[in-house]
Amino acid sequence: MKTNALKILAVLGVLALVLGVYLIKNNAEEKTATITAENKEEDKTTEIVDTEKPATEAATETETQEPQNTEATEETEQAPSTGTDADFALYADDSIDLENLKNHQLPIILVFGSEDCIYCVQMKPDLEVLNEEEKGKAIIKYVDMAAAPKFFSQWPIQGTPALMYINAAGEPYTPSEKYQDLMYLYTYQNSEEHALTMSYGKLEKENLKEILAEME
Repeated sequence: MKTNALKILAVLGVLALVLGVYLIKNNAEEKTATITAENKEEDKTTEIVDTEKPATEAATETETQEPQNTEATEETEQAPSTGTDADFALYADDSIDLENLKNHQLPIILVFGSEDCIYCVQMKPDLEVLNEEEKGKAIIKYVDMAAAPKFFSQWPIQGTPALMYINAAGEPYTPSEKYQDLMYLYTYQNSEEHALTMSYGKLEKENLKEILAEME
């Protein structure tokens, strides 16, 4: 009798152990499913723009305003600026009005930078010279993160220096074969429409002049 009782207790103990393991495993799976579901909910973000280059597919959550289509107009000769027109001043603050700049029907290069960016600082002297050389023929703007935080935050800037290119028709620049590898072409989400053309990193003045010529 004693032996049978011990056997029964042993069997009950094994059953209790198996049941305990099952409950622990089931509880863990439920927690995992809950965490996974929560993570999926958190991942439901909407990208405003996509880009053709994989390196820029992530972190483009900043809203951008859809550029308005500019109807073709007859070319008019632009009188050189005296240097006092704010539209042609190199350094911009939050008063910058991109739509107003497009009205000049000139190529536009916006350079987004910051004081802690060594390449931005290195580019400034060349930009100042280029701005004087191209005044009345193109618009060069340096947009500092500290001086124009609101305007800066409108765009999917992923590093500095970041350069945005807009042609004389007020549309995103379509690069030639020479500069295709340097450019990031953004499109609106769920659309094939070309939204932005940007490059990242330092460019020499000669390269910028060539790009301006392509955008005329």
